[in-house]
Amino acid sequence: MKMFRPDLKFKILSLIFVFISVSAIILILSTYSKLRNDILQKNSEIFQTFTDIFHSEKDILTKKYSMSLDILMENRAVLDAFRLQDRNKLKSLINDLYNNRLKNFYDIEQLHFHLSPAVSLYRVHAPSKFGDDLSGFRKTVLKANLSKSMVAGLEVGRAGLGLRVVKPVWNNYDFIGTVELGGNINNLLSTPANATKIEYAVGIFMKSLEKSNFFDNKHNKITYKNMHIYDYSSPQIKDLITSSSIDRPDELIHAGNQYFMVKHIPLKDFSSDQIGYLLLSRDTTAEVSAMHTELLKQVIIIFSYALAAVALLSVILIKLIFSPLDKITNHITAVQKETDIPIKPVIIKGKSEIATLAAAFNLMNVKLAESFERINTQMHQIQEINTSLERRVSERTQQLELTNTRLKNAMGEIQFANEAKSEFLASMSHEIRTPMNAVLGLSYLMMQTELTGKQYDYISKIRSSANLLLEIVNDVLDFSKIEAGKLELETDVMNLKDNIKRIAGIIEVTVSKKNVSVQLEIDENIPDYLVGDSLRITQVLNNLATNAAKFTEQGHIEISAFLLTKNKNYAKIRITVSDTGIGIPTDKIPILFDSFTQVKRKNQKKQSGSGLGLSISKKILNAMESDITVESKEGEGSVFTFILTLMIADKDAIVTSCKNEEKLNNKRILVCEPAQQDCGSVTSFFRENMADVLNVTNQFSLIKQISKNTDCSSSLIFDMLVIDTSTLTDESFSMIRTAIENISKETFPPVILISGNSRITDAANEAIGDIRLFVVHKDQAMETLPSLAYELLMGEQSVKPDVECLKRTKHTNSGIKALIVDDNSINIQVVTEFADMLGLSYVTAKSGTEAVRKANESEFDIIFIDIIMPEMDGITATEKIRQNPKHAKTPIYALSASTMPEDVNRCRRAGMNGHIAKPVKLQDITMALRDCAIKTPSPEHTKPNEIDIPAGDELLNTEEALSNLNGNKKLYLELLTKYYSEYAGLDIKTRHMLKDSSPAQAKVFFHTIKGVAKTLGATKLSEYAEALEIMTDSHTQLLETPAMEHFCKEGRAIDLKLRDFLKNNPL
Repeated sequence: MKMFRPDLKFKILSLIFVFISVSAIILILSTYSKLRNDILQKNSEIFQTFTDIFHSEKDILTKKYSMSLDILMENRAVLDAFRLQDRNKLKSLINDLYNNRLKNFYDIEQLHFHLSPAVSLYRVHAPSKFGDDLSGFRKTVLKANLSKSMVAGLEVGRAGLGLRVVKPVWNNYDFIGTVELGGNINNLLSTPANATKIEYAVGIFMKSLEKSNFFDNKHNKITYKNMHIYDYSSPQIKDLITSSSIDRPDELIHAGNQYFMVKHIPLKDFSSDQIGYLLLSRDTTAEVSAMHTELLKQVIIIFSYALAAVALLSVILIKLIFSPLDKITNHITAVQKETDIPIKPVIIKGKSEIATLAAAFNLMNVKLAESFERINTQMHQIQEINTSLERRVSERTQQLELTNTRLKNAMGEIQFANEAKSEFLASMSHEIRTPMNAVLGLSYLMMQTELTGKQYDYISKIRSSANLLLEIVNDVLDFSKIEAGKLELETDVMNLKDNIKRIAGIIEVTVSKKNVSVQLEIDENIPDYLVGDSLRITQVLNNLATNAAKFTEQGHIEISAFLLTKNKNYAKIRITVSDTGIGIPTDKIPILFDSFTQVKRKNQKKQSGSGLGLSISKKILNAMESDITVESKEGEGSVFTFILTLMIADKDAIVTSCKNEEKLNNKRILVCEPAQQDCGSVTSFFRENMADVLNVTNQFSLIKQISKNTDCSSSLIFDMLVIDTSTLTDESFSMIRTAIENISKETFPPVILISGNSRITDAANEAIGDIRLFVVHKDQAMETLPSLAYELLMGEQSVKPDVECLKRTKHTNSGIKALIVDDNSINIQVVTEFADMLGLSYVTAKSGTEAVRKANESEFDIIFIDIIMPEMDGITATEKIRQNPKHAKTPIYALSASTMPEDVNRCRRAGMNGHIAKPVKLQDITMALRDCAIKTPSPEHTKPNEIDIPAGDELLNTEEALSNLNGNKKLYLELLTKYYSEYAGLDIKTRHMLKDSSPAQAKVFFHTIKGVAKTLGATKLSEYAEALEIMTDSHTQLLETPAMEHFCKEGRAIDLKLRDFLKNNPL
């Protein structure tokens, strides 16, 4: 069956028809809307007329009632009878007037005399009932008696809703009481209803009826929402109420064969409180029928015009456009091949656009014939050119194949070199990485304790080194190993819950100085023992948790693990690490797991690390047939999720694993806790983990064991103390303080307090806060203790220099000869002092040239050389020294204040064995001596002396300086004196130097000041010198910079401080 394809004629005519039809429909809808709005507007006006008449009628009746009361009370006999409370007299005077005139003429239904405050005296409409108290439900009467003024308006009474007028009655300025006239509300509604042909219903709120003690007529009761329909004018409006159609005001309501509109008018009583609604309805059937008739007429007229317009336009288009176009089309389709050109011209009469098109077609016909002739000629020429091109392409293809072969060979060599590099790095096993987590956590814990300046310096450097290794070297090695295809997953029995708790414990330590809490949620249904690569899973968790800690300053970090599914052999577990940190921009999430990638934010300092953590985590999970997902919103935090499917360990594997578990094996632990035999005790935990536990149950036994378990060097021979504070009293810690008075605090083991009492904890901090003290809440002891104890006991301990050992073995270094090279005499003095302490012999040089000369003249066992010096720098000097065969293997160490990785690498490439950052410390020299053949003992602390030094402040951090000089106050004072003799008037000397020296010389000058100042503890001066050193590379005019101003200001302040001190304390 051939598919119908509409032509242009059909499309244009269809569009015209659609346009006219849509226009007609819009016009019809507009007409309908206008007619409907007319009906709505008309009925709205009628409803408003009803309302106006109702309120007007109420005002008229109020005035009539008031005037009737005034006329009535002008009768002296009536007034006297009221004053004397004579009911019989009132009856004889008023009954005829009420029954024959007021009741029939004014439709009054109620005439009532009251005594104050609201007691019925005489009801004309009910003479037998009097003396009852009306104050509970007749508020008009109560208000009129209390205010002694007229009260008029609608009121709900026991008999229903009516209009009430209550007026006070006076006798020669004496208040007698009140008199009331009242009529039913139907008297008010009949006039507007008859005038507007509107049906009505009176709805009164239930709460208003309850207040008035309304006598309910159960037989004819209708309720609507929260109202009682007190009265209605016709069954028609009753049906609208019961069907809920009354809820649709301002609409045309279709009910049966009729149309209605409804309106709600609020009813307010004499005090303007709303007591209900007037529910109005009006029959609009006739108006709607008229609208339909008019709309039908309009539809017929509009569609007639539309059809006529479509027909007329069709005829015009066919005659003027489509027929000429068909003629042109037929001529064009007659051309079957190029030999048919030129064809007969098309003849279109007139001057229309179609005629112009036909003329253009005829011209094109002639031009095409000419073009085809030229094309045939050119085709022959192209064929000849193609033949020549094919020959040249063949030659070029042979050349490309030869080039590709060479490139493949080159790529193979590059690939081989890259694989060799990756294999070399990947071959470095996890022995480098695994201990670093413990180093990082423990060093942070130690920094939170009371430390001396020197101790804090050691620990901060340990932590700095751990961060560098963990975040850069570790990641690079791991990444290279993965890239080289060396990633092998282990399948050992592991306790996933313990691994997660351990990571949470480490992160809790990391964020302890922030306003960040670590939350842990582990599904208890997760099996205790699973089979998998514990190290790699822990590595992924550590990467994610460390990132969360790094980028979260407040809020919380949550690590959760939930069991998704489990069968006999496998468990599927979802692990989530979430935080409330800075979050990740949406556009950065796609590149988050790329290698060497860190998310950069505007005005944010670049974070440390290699940018490999997340990439490595993803590759590890991919190797485990898992993946990692991230959800993040910038400024609110991130959620990282991965799912692991792990084998459930069988009983034999669990037993074997537990036998090999030696986390606490041979650790000697002193535990003080109440006597108990249950398996949940602290003692039981450590013994189950192969620890050597000494258990005591009271403070006296604890102090006894502390006192007697020390070695010859006054070190406590326990690896850890665990104390339950419920065994102690308020005086216990002062007793412990006395017991450990003579025990070395530097080697004192960590102490874990299990406490539920903050007062006891405060007392512990006050008494023994100078040792490593950790507090575990009693309710969480058995959850927190395992991971904390493991981290504390498995971390490497810092060994302090053994002073006595240094004194005894100092002579063993006498055979070592050192060459010390630095252009600054202060720096030389520092290193030579250390050399004297270690028993070295040495030769000094103040330039690279002099160092090369002396190295060629003599043999040295070790060389210490500065990097930036005049004449010849340390890099060049090292290269020249290495050319001498006798120093080809001599240990050479850089002494430099430049500590950037590229500076260290330059030293390595020049042939140096190591890099020592200024300020140089005794330990740095000691470590370097290990390259020598003679074993070097640990360094000796300078014996404390009573030499006065300047007080520490912002200018001179004497504590840090003494830490750099191993506590040698005498050396520090000598260095300060030498500095003052050489650099007094530093600001003036600096300005002269900048005017007379080159940028290279200026760079050397500031580099020297940077190192000297850092050694002396002048931290700010060192920082300003470093800034100026960097600025010399950009050829900035340093004299006019803020950095120069700060540098000179700091130099002047230090000059003044040293001048005053050295004047009173000469060396």
